[in-house]
Amino acid sequence: MPQLNGNVKVEVPLREVHGRQLNSLNEVRTVFPPPPRTLAETLHAIQSYMLPGDLIRIQGVYADRANPLPSCPPKADATEHKRLDLQHEMLTARMGGLFLCPDVVERALAPREHSQPAVLDVGTGSGSWAIGVAQMFPHANVVGLDLAPVNPISQPPPNCRFQCGDVNEDLSRFYNSFDVVHARAIIQGIRDYRVFLREVVKMLRPGGVFISLEAQFELFDADRNPFGAQVPGDPNFSWMHKLLTAAGRAMIARNPGLPEVERIADRLAECGDVWEEISPTVLYTPIGAWDQNMSQPERRVGELMARNCLGFTDAARPLLHSLGEPPEV
Repeated sequence: MPQLNGNVKVEVPLREVHGRQLNSLNEVRTVFPPPPRTLAETLHAIQSYMLPGDLIRIQGVYADRANPLPSCPPKADATEHKRLDLQHEMLTARMGGLFLCPDVVERALAPREHSQPAVLDVGTGSGSWAIGVAQMFPHANVVGLDLAPVNPISQPPPNCRFQCGDVNEDLSRFYNSFDVVHARAIIQGIRDYRVFLREVVKMLRPGGVFISLEAQFELFDADRNPFGAQVPGDPNFSWMHKLLTAAGRAMIARNPGLPEVERIADRLAECGDVWEEISPTVLYTPIGAWDQNMSQPERRVGELMARNCLGFTDAARPLLHSLGEPPEV
């Protein structure tokens, strides 16, 4: 396997945007099944990706997240879910929690008398984020939605359940049912992101929050400039950069809407005056602990990202082979 060139000084930008809905007098309703009683009953969810690189740009928006396209079946076995658990640990460490704006989420999920706060995790993957939120807000109902069953590393709490489903299909059963809709690394599975966001607006209750976090298939150097085209032998050549470039081409070939990752905040604004706030944030995440001046938390994030990237090489292989990319990529 090609080396990731961990000594190359690169970072991955993480973009998060949150949209908080205006309050209104719309009727609040709930459409949840009874809580699961066994682990087997929770094993329903689809896998999702966050795309890593020597320096990856991850975009996040408090908006909604969806599932992979049927034309691009995801790798959703135990090995990939283990990588997603590692990725979740890295993102949580980088953001200092499960989301960048905890006050916004806490306000949306505050206990109330006449209804139970509810969360939808679209493209829940291994279910780690959904389980974490359910543990943090034991009074809330948390649903993880995905195309494939999850492989949870721990027993989900009784207020967390998983369902199989495709967000590109009919979501009317979820309308006006959630206070938070979370979507992380699912844009490559969305047929039409504008349509998806309109569905998010309908699924949110008054005052609800949409959270989106997405990765861009591009690396950035220590000065946060994008890497240019490189070939083996160049001073700062990185196999991860080459892999991400090829994976990006493959994803766009499967889903031409992938470039929407850079325009999520704009797409939210196009929904009209439904948002009280749209707040984009960009974080940069190192791949490897390449800077001796890094703090211990920063070193941990870099090391976790490097391990995540190694796992991504295996996760991306079927997609790359299906589009004719050479094995050495």
